[in-house]
Amino acid sequence: MTDLDSRAAGAEAAIAAVLTEHAADSATALRVAADAVHEQAVAARDAFEALAEERSELKGRLDTESRDSGMGAVRAEQSGVEERIISAQSDYAVLACAARLLGATQEKYERDRQPQVVTAAGDVFRRITGDRFARINVPLGGRSIQVVTGRGTDYTTESLSRGTAEALYLAMRIGLIEQLGAVGGSLPVLMDDILVNLDPERRQGAAEAIAHLASVRQVVVFTCHRETLAALQAADPGCTLIEIGRCPAL
Repeated sequence: MTDLDSRAAGAEAAIAAVLTEHAADSATALRVAADAVHEQAVAARDAFEALAEERSELKGRLDTESRDSGMGAVRAEQSGVEERIISAQSDYAVLACAARLLGATQEKYERDRQPQVVTAAGDVFRRITGDRFARINVPLGGRSIQVVTGRGTDYTTESLSRGTAEALYLAMRIGLIEQLGAVGGSLPVLMDDILVNLDPERRQGAAEAIAHLASVRQVVVFTCHRETLAALQAADPGCTLIEIGRCPAL
């Protein structure tokens, strides 16, 4: 077995120990552990780079002072530095791999254990956007909301267009209402011109999401836009249309 193989085996054993230690941790503890391991990996990398630079300087001194009477002491110093480099390499390999695996564990936790309302809203958002976005994600310990494309790219709400952000708001609202069950079931859901900033394709997807909600709850949509009316009627031909005339001037 080569020295590299030996260090790799040691890294795998250390990583397994780290994952076993944190397997049953809470989300917060998992995040703290991941951050701590990442900081240790960065420190190990910095130490390795410093030792590599010191080794390079010593090699230069050996090349230029090969006839110097103190060459034996320099060689001994170089040997000590090389031993420290090997140790730093092993530490960095273990910590870097552990940081990556803990990060992957955190990502899986965020993907598989989102609150039901976020999961439901993600399904609605996916339908509205025609599968452009696959799900909604709320990172551990964070207060922000991210949307994830089918290719796994994350976007924050600040980077979304107005239409996409409004589609996300509608999806979150519908997801929350769907999770309420019988709570407030006798109360209508009121929406006021929420589709006006969506493109035609997403407008139709949003109308279908509203129609699906209307199959279990009363939904009242106010609009002065004919394209919104057409999208809703296409999504639910049996919906009721009530036209309100202009109020007389006072």
